Amino acid sequence: MTYRVGMSQPPPHHPTAPPAHGRPGAPHPHHHPVPAQQARPKRPSTVAGVLLIWSGIIAGLLGLLIVVLPYMLFVLGGGGDATGFDDFARAFLYTGCVVAFLGLLMFVFGIVRTVSRRRARREWDRTYYGTP
Repeated sequence: MTYRVGMSQPPPHHPTAPPAHGRPGAPHPHHHPVPAQQARPKRPSTVAGVLLIWSGIIAGLLGLLIVVLPYMLFVLGGGGDATGFDDFARAFLYTGCVVAFLGLLMFVFGIVRTVSRRRARREWDRTYYGTP
């Protein structure tokens, strides 16, 4: 007889073998239960602080570029009407200062977070690894 002719027959029944030791459901005679251990918490990470530091540096450099770029283009373009240019460049100055200030904030918060997490890591290492 073939197995699953036309996919309409159920698979043949294979009886399960009795357990090798003792009655069904009984633990193995050599099994020694291990007491459950509480999972230790994850080690504190400094990744977020380092990413904040790098993004703060990049944002600060971008803010500086936003401030300098119109003046650089004005000089490379041969100059011209400086009074009209000052009104145009003022918007770039404000935008660049805001971006640079946000970059400075990210940089400072990144340093604070990295230092605080570093202390937490040291405490975690002392608790779980026993390092002095």
